[in-house]
Amino acid sequence: MDTDPITPMDRPGIDVADTQAPRCIAEVTLGWLEGVLRKAGRNVALASFSVERLSGGLMGNTYRIKLVHSEGSETMLPSVIFKCTGDSPSSRLLGKKGFGIEGRPGFYGAEVRFYDQFRDSVSIRAPQSFSTWLSPDEDQFSLLLEDYPNGRPGDEFEGCTQLQATDCMVSLAGLHAPFWNDKVLQTTDWMRPLSENLIPRLQGNMDRALA
Repeated sequence: MDTDPITPMDRPGIDVADTQAPRCIAEVTLGWLEGVLRKAGRNVALASFSVERLSGGLMGNTYRIKLVHSEGSETMLPSVIFKCTGDSPSSRLLGKKGFGIEGRPGFYGAEVRFYDQFRDSVSIRAPQSFSTWLSPDEDQFSLLLEDYPNGRPGDEFEGCTQLQATDCMVSLAGLHAPFWNDKVLQTTDWMRPLSENLIPRLQGNMDRALA
């Protein structure tokens, strides 16, 4: 075993028990939206909302929720983004498993933990999270995030231009550089340095991906 198993103690700010947290877009309600946004400091009064499904994502579903405000709303937030578990069993399995490294969260768990624990420390523009939910066995998740209406979701199948790829690499540097040799990574079990015996295995995965 390379690291200790992930435990609920590694999720200090993540909602793992709240039965009000929606698991899918069909469970999102006006009252829940208004409540989490107000808790996050957005003093909204909502009359209704509509949903637009966005493209992109192999393991999860992403939606833009367009907000209609009523009189008395002090924060005119036009929209938010809701992300949740993919529809197929294979999506859920991959989202839970991730790279299959024991003691490390899968893709769902890692994304939720990033927004909960590290989002405020990166040197890139990252959306504010209004709600983070992760099931106890980590095969389901949901996130309510700040929306960037002028942004365009990436598409793994369509690819990108050279300029877009350059922008991505600059952003990757801003994501990783603040944590280079930072002791904060040692304060969370799931971000501890990899053991030496895992490095050849990951290098092999990278070589196959670039072949």
